[in-house]
Amino acid sequence: MNDPAEKGPFTSEEPENIGADRRAGGAKITSPDLHYISAIQIDKTDTDGDADNYSSGSAVRRIHVWCKPIPRVDIMPADMSEKGPFVTKEPPNKGGGAKAEALNGYYISAAQLVVDGDWHHQRSIQFWCKPFPVVATMPDDLSEKGPINPGLDPTNGGFSYKAQIEDGYYLSAIQIVRMQPDWHVMNRTIYMWSKPLPKV
Repeated sequence: MNDPAEKGPFTSEEPENIGADRRAGGAKITSPDLHYISAIQIDKTDTDGDADNYSSGSAVRRIHVWCKPIPRVDIMPADMSEKGPFVTKEPPNKGGGAKAEALNGYYISAAQLVVDGDWHHQRSIQFWCKPFPVVATMPDDLSEKGPINPGLDPTNGGFSYKAQIEDGYYLSAIQIVRMQPDWHVMNRTIYMWSKPLPKV
């Protein structure tokens, strides 16, 4: 059942063509004021009939995100530990993966890129989340920090670095970027921005 308070999806789609610097970024998706990114979905579209060919880079990747209002918390949760990972994985061919949602009352606290080691080289984004804490006072500085990023997705399969968002900050913006470090390789990464948890 859809949450009526949820907004989205908002989409960052990587450009089909790479620039002279061998990188091209999609739009930076920023959550509305006092909203947090609560769900992520990855998908890919086939631009020339060769979306299964990892090396050709023919498949354009997109990420879709949804946002929810930051909740008011009056009692500190008994368990503040990080939960996850929650995973959205693109299909072997074109189309969208599952929409991965943070637990209710939790915000995204870390993210990582994964590439399957088989010939499909399916990509996944996995994230972790923490419960919203009690925020007694409004932070003096509500400005955005970042970007942070987990590095490039591994060319031949595996896991990127797990990028951890600073404690007390929530994921407020995200962007997908494609890079071509070598002529026969096309890698992806994500950039993330965060804001301090406000008093609501």
